[in-house]
Amino acid sequence: MGNNRAVSAYIYRGGTQTTLLATYNGGNNGTGTFSHVLTPAEIGNNTRIRFNATQVGGQNSYLYVDNVRFSCIGTTAAVRDNIPAGANADLINGIPANLVVAGDSLVLDPGQSMTVSYQVTINPGLGGPQVITNTASASSVEVPTPVSGSATVNVVFPDLVVTKSGPATAFVGTSYDYTITLTNNGGAATTVAATITDVIPTGLTIGTLPAGCVLNPPASQTVQCTVPAGLAAGGGNVSFVIPVTPTAALAGTSVQNTATVGGGGDPGCPLATPCVSPPVDTNIPTLANVSLTKVLASGGPTAEAGETLTYTVTLTNSGGSAATGVEFAEAPSAGLTVTGIVVNAPVPGGSNAGTCTVAGCTGITVGAGETLSYTVSATVENPLTQTVYTNLITPTGGSCAPGACEVDTPTAANITLLKALTAESGTVAGVAEPGETLTYTITLTNNGGVNATGVGITDVLDPNVGFVSADNGGVFGAGSVTWTGLTVNAGGNLVLTVQTQVADPIAAGVTQILNLVHVTGSTPPACPPSGPQCVITPTLANLAVSKVLSGESITADGIAEPGEVLTYTITVSNAGGTVALNTIINEVVPQNTTFFADSPNIWVGCVDGSPAGTACDTIVDVPAQSGGTPGTISVDFMVLVDDPLAVGVTSIFNAVALNDETPPDCVALPGSPGCAVVPTANLRLTKVVDSVTPTGPGRYRVTYRIDVVNLGGSAGSYTLTDTFGFPGSGVVYTGNAQVTTTGGTINPALPGGQYTPSNGTMVQISDNGVGLAIGATHTYTVSVPIGVQPGNLQGGTCTGTSGNGLYNSASITGTTSLDSAACAPVVGDVPLIHLVKTVTLGVDADGDNYGDVGDVLEYEFTISNPGALPLTPVQLFDPRLQSLQCDPLTIGGQPLRVIPGDELYHDEFDIALGGALQPGDEVHCTGTYTLTAADVLRRQVVNTATATGTAVGGPSVSSVSTAIFTMFP
Repeated sequence: MGNNRAVSAYIYRGGTQTTLLATYNGGNNGTGTFSHVLTPAEIGNNTRIRFNATQVGGQNSYLYVDNVRFSCIGTTAAVRDNIPAGANADLINGIPANLVVAGDSLVLDPGQSMTVSYQVTINPGLGGPQVITNTASASSVEVPTPVSGSATVNVVFPDLVVTKSGPATAFVGTSYDYTITLTNNGGAATTVAATITDVIPTGLTIGTLPAGCVLNPPASQTVQCTVPAGLAAGGGNVSFVIPVTPTAALAGTSVQNTATVGGGGDPGCPLATPCVSPPVDTNIPTLANVSLTKVLASGGPTAEAGETLTYTVTLTNSGGSAATGVEFAEAPSAGLTVTGIVVNAPVPGGSNAGTCTVAGCTGITVGAGETLSYTVSATVENPLTQTVYTNLITPTGGSCAPGACEVDTPTAANITLLKALTAESGTVAGVAEPGETLTYTITLTNNGGVNATGVGITDVLDPNVGFVSADNGGVFGAGSVTWTGLTVNAGGNLVLTVQTQVADPIAAGVTQILNLVHVTGSTPPACPPSGPQCVITPTLANLAVSKVLSGESITADGIAEPGEVLTYTITVSNAGGTVALNTIINEVVPQNTTFFADSPNIWVGCVDGSPAGTACDTIVDVPAQSGGTPGTISVDFMVLVDDPLAVGVTSIFNAVALNDETPPDCVALPGSPGCAVVPTANLRLTKVVDSVTPTGPGRYRVTYRIDVVNLGGSAGSYTLTDTFGFPGSGVVYTGNAQVTTTGGTINPALPGGQYTPSNGTMVQISDNGVGLAIGATHTYTVSVPIGVQPGNLQGGTCTGTSGNGLYNSASITGTTSLDSAACAPVVGDVPLIHLVKTVTLGVDADGDNYGDVGDVLEYEFTISNPGALPLTPVQLFDPRLQSLQCDPLTIGGQPLRVIPGDELYHDEFDIALGGALQPGDEVHCTGTYTLTAADVLRRQVVNTATATGTAVGGPSVSSVSTAIFTMFP
């Protein structure tokens, strides 16, 4: 026995040591023998031998050999069992009780046998799986040649193998995994924990470690993974994945990595000298290096409105690694719209075109050493607003050399012009005044992306100015200033200056001074209207005023009726180019009217009811002319027509003026814009007692004359009614009333013009709406027979009311509503007077039968006495005629002096010399009138006369007659 062991052999019977058989102290190698003669008590089935082996200076080991059977043929036998190397005897069992152990020999009686069992412990340091063979031998005196028997035992251990795997190539910034696998190829499971150690090379960033692995020490590059005991035999394995990421420091290098394992019960992989995995080599190429370029592929070289430009975007990877996650974003300038991006075929095998939209492309992979290209389409706006259209790409995961990713497409040179009036020598800013100098600047702006060269400019001057000067080589000729060979840089401007002088005086009708500039050879824009190339400088304000009748309160027929409110609209227009501030409108309340105030009252100087002749003013601002249309402002002026209108008023004349200027003469110039001439509707109704003629005892025929005269300036119409108002007692109607007319129309409902009279009954004696021309007179007579009963008479004296005297009233409706009444007392003698006036064209200088300025009108008057009493004195009033001449004798041959109405003083002697106009007699008078321009303009001359007479010792009576001349061309 080797390894410096001491071996002792004992006989055990059951579990009890009974006999020390022998003790052997050997060297490193050697054998020893012993014999023992078994006693009968030591021979038995439960007898066994135990060998105790003690290693000198080391550990104790035991070798157990079980079921070693000893057969003793002789009486004595020696049994030897050498403990194999690496096995330590431990326990021996099975020595028979009757086996005698004497010395080194076992004594067996003939026919006896025994079995010895023992166990051994394999030395952990034995290493690897082993096959242990144990041989026992026996000899005796009787049988000196030993007999032997062998037993073979396969001894198994854990057998651990660690391997490591990883990629052959990894890229900076891209994580990859090392996989460490521990495999137990032994015949036994691991008995203790195994430790795997992996020192990760510097430059690799360690990711999240799996369960069971830690950095030891912390924050180091050493990964330590622990595999608990129990890793199954026969190929049981466990793996750990260690994520790492190369840093830029490793680009272009190769890293090598191994893992070790120790422990686990594998005698070949102790912790002190662990087993090592095969190395893993990983190449880390140089970094990806993607460069991008962008070029204009089609379209251009200048951008045109609505044009499609195409660009080629190229991505080139000159690095050793594929570039992933590469992007480029489109950043077109304002006015440029990307419409599509497509990749150009073919796409290299190591590359991926990614996903493209009009905003750019994402998710691109460019393989190492590979190139990708894309076509980008973009549309230029219409119209152009930029000088340069830029298409820029912004890369991610790549780079652009300066200017390589930006394409600038300039627009063509585009000259715009802006002209302005920048200086004036006059006193009113912005107004072209006679003789002043106007200074203009012309700004040329190049809105294109390239320089404009050889530019020509033409500045057209207004014909109402003269050329003074021009800079930058401007030359005047044929009404224009021209420049040639000008250069305007891209995006820049050039300013030209020209001076002109306004004509003095400015021609009539010129409301503005124009100045138009354009590029020579181009079509100039319209001027006016004003615009960037057209400067319009207005002349001073040029005001005009007009006036029209715009409203009537009674009948909107353009005729001024008594008591009617007339509304005039005054319009002030400005044909000049400047606003007329604080313009004064001057009005005067016209004759035969009063001022009618509106609310609010804008007229200063007038209040409601201000009489004719009152001055009224208001202030307005009149806009300047715009777009060829004069600026206007309108105000209203209202008056109330007198009621009644004075005799002879044929029109209402109203004139307006501006800024205290003299108003037009509307009588002489009724058509002036500042005049409003409104003809009047002035009908006159006159009723008189024409005669009271006795027809028998107590019987009379009473005749009334009714005159409807148109004294106005317009045709009228009327409907005439008549009402008797005789006394209710003492006067009776003895027959039908009779109506006759001269010029008028009798009511067709009155057969023969007759009707039955009665007190208080209104009878229509004219037709409906009988027309009455300007200056015309319609005369109606109404006569009625009556009987007077003096004994019953009540109210025979006239009091001005119905029922007293022979009272009769007439009324007209239509253009004007008027009433007139006449009355004669119910007595035997009634004073009456009757005047008839006519007019003819006596002197017609040009013989055209029309009245002209200077022609003479001749008037004839007939004054008669239809009453029963002589009249003295007799007077004739005619305010228009300067002289009246009456016959000295009446028709009856009686002398009579008619007193003219303008003779204010006369005495009784004049009366005595005047004679009397006897009942039934008449006298004739004449007079003349020379037509004036105003008469011709009015186209009407109205002349009314009045005759009066006084009965001797009785009342005065009068008669009115009007003659109207209207024969004007």
